[in-house]
Amino acid sequence: MKQTLLIGLLLLSIVLSACSTTLQPTEFSDLLAMNLNHKTATNNDRIGEAAPMRADGSVGEQALTQGRRIHVENNTLYQLRGNDLLIYSITDSTLQQNISFDDYPQEFIVTNDIIALVTTGYETRIGVSAYDYRPREEYVTLSTVHLINSSDGETIETIQTQGHIQKLQVYANKITVVIQELAWKDEHLHQPYLRVGERRVQPALFLPRPIESITYFHHLLQFDTTGALQESATYVFEGRPTFHLSANNLYIATAEQQWRSPQTRERFIRAILPHLDSRLQEEIRKVLGSTQESSAIQEVFITYYQEIQEQEDTQTYEEMMERIQEATRAYDKANLEETTLHQISLTGLEHRRSATIQGTIRELFEQEETVHIVTSNWIQDEQYHQEQTLTSRLRVIEQKTLPVSEYLFRVKDHNGLHYLFENEVHTPTRSINASAQNIFFVDNTIVLLGMSRYRNRGVEVSFVNENETETIQIGNEGSYSAALYSELVATRENILALPLQEQQTQEVVLINLETQEVEETITYHIARDIFPWRGSEHILHLEFIESGLLIVSEGRFEVHPIE
Repeated sequence: MKQTLLIGLLLLSIVLSACSTTLQPTEFSDLLAMNLNHKTATNNDRIGEAAPMRADGSVGEQALTQGRRIHVENNTLYQLRGNDLLIYSITDSTLQQNISFDDYPQEFIVTNDIIALVTTGYETRIGVSAYDYRPREEYVTLSTVHLINSSDGETIETIQTQGHIQKLQVYANKITVVIQELAWKDEHLHQPYLRVGERRVQPALFLPRPIESITYFHHLLQFDTTGALQESATYVFEGRPTFHLSANNLYIATAEQQWRSPQTRERFIRAILPHLDSRLQEEIRKVLGSTQESSAIQEVFITYYQEIQEQEDTQTYEEMMERIQEATRAYDKANLEETTLHQISLTGLEHRRSATIQGTIRELFEQEETVHIVTSNWIQDEQYHQEQTLTSRLRVIEQKTLPVSEYLFRVKDHNGLHYLFENEVHTPTRSINASAQNIFFVDNTIVLLGMSRYRNRGVEVSFVNENETETIQIGNEGSYSAALYSELVATRENILALPLQEQQTQEVVLINLETQEVEETITYHIARDIFPWRGSEHILHLEFIESGLLIVSEGRFEVHPIE
């Protein structure tokens, strides 16, 4: 009897979800309609004028640099700490400049003697709801781009707009900033603006497709390396967008169905209803299309459940549920969730084209005239992963199902795609059986980093060359490495440096990639008097420079000589 009731409740939940109504489109705000300026895709087939990004992430002679919190250049260390940007001379360990900000610094880049730094702050404003005349206080998030002369620390320009920083990068002497702002359509939709110094500038507003409900503004800003604002535009998208920034294009992926239930009324009618018992089908078809359809179907099911329970006939339920499971699985596989992929050129911030892609886009890599994406889809309780190859015009030319169905943990790209699933790495040619929370590429060697598969035995480092995998263990019981879930490693020639946190100390382990042995262990002496309440300072950055290995933490840095 309990099993019968459980199955019945499960089926009832499917039906209730299936019969729930979805949000309906509403009219545009007059403000949006007045300021809407469509700019359609051109017939230009070029991905962009700049050199294409390679599969390993490099972009030829030009370097593509993403925003960061620590940067080293010309024996100078730039580090964000609290509300300050600290600039040190590594040569003599002196503080050259301390630039303070009222708002909280997020990340920065340094290019051609220009520091482009983004801060986030909040402002209290008086707002009035569209449905309520009473004024109220609102907290508005503001992102400010500071363009600073690195030689003297003087501000060249500040550009402010609402929203949160999403991407910051420099390539081919162009600094690109992407800021996202949530705007509930009926209450908060407004005309986007920029505050450039003391001037108020209104960027062009573009709408690639109609908006139904929750809306995001995406403010795109582009500067040259003198600090001059070259281009600005605001795009309007709905859903929960993800961003993929290459050397030449900004890709914005919006999966509109993520915030709706996939169990729609159509799914119920096509996949569930035909596989119910005939008597149950007949009763439900009588109420389909009625004004109280959902509640009427509930009553039909409840009555049916009560009758089955009185008869104690579980076989009827089990057979029906098996049919429904098979039918819904087939339906879900044939009607995978779709994502709209928008391509915006970083030359002029022009919207080139959009395409509909099956699945939720997890990773995107641009390589010459092709775009490679990895997608995921849920089919009942399993994930379904695909690799898709698109042309520069976003037309799918190849797609294949990945040979695993586990949860997708991370995807890395290096001279072809490599896929990391849970604790296994699947490459285009084979699977690697090794403990892996992170993956790095050093020349032709794949380096996997993971916790020991034997409990509390430290950290495992695996080296993959051709068809061989060699694994060594570093650290002791309770050891941990921040590189397990970050890019906190450094390489030079045949040396791999990675951090290791023991119970009482911070260490840096130097591993020889040729012999695959630990060559040296550096104990990083903690300056407890700088931040005594912290107890310890975690290593934040490793980098090989001319004089040795630079180790940076929150309160200090040091250079360890390397022979």
